[in-house]
Amino acid sequence: MTDGMQAGLRMDKAQWKTGEIPIFKIDLKSETDRPFPGGVAGPSHEFEVVIDGQDYQYDGPDLRSVIDTGAAKISVGIHLAITRAWRNKLTGAGLELGSGKHTICVAFLPRLAEGNKTTRTVSNPVEIEILPAE
Repeated sequence: MTDGMQAGLRMDKAQWKTGEIPIFKIDLKSETDRPFPGGVAGPSHEFEVVIDGQDYQYDGPDLRSVIDTGAAKISVGIHLAITRAWRNKLTGAGLELGSGKHTICVAFLPRLAEGNKTTRTVSNPVEIEILPAE
């Protein structure tokens, strides 16, 4: 938990076929009494993914969930697709998950009301496997 925010990452399955787009569910929970501007489910650029130790940021259309609340002490679920629209923060290369096992975390970066401070809440790691092409 970071600054009253907790992030959990889960998925429906651990194995994905080559070419299949892994979809994850992020559970965000606020335990604070202060609201987050724009709600806790803001634009996709408020998320980063960490895959096999590499940070990626989203470079595609807004993935904003249809959740808009500034309330505190709420819990929301968000679906997140892992596609080439995620760009490596150092190289700018689009994300490609090759066959094999991968460890994934998601970081949520909300902007807090006091002084526009940004915090970073990181989820639990989840391991997936991309099966080789047949």
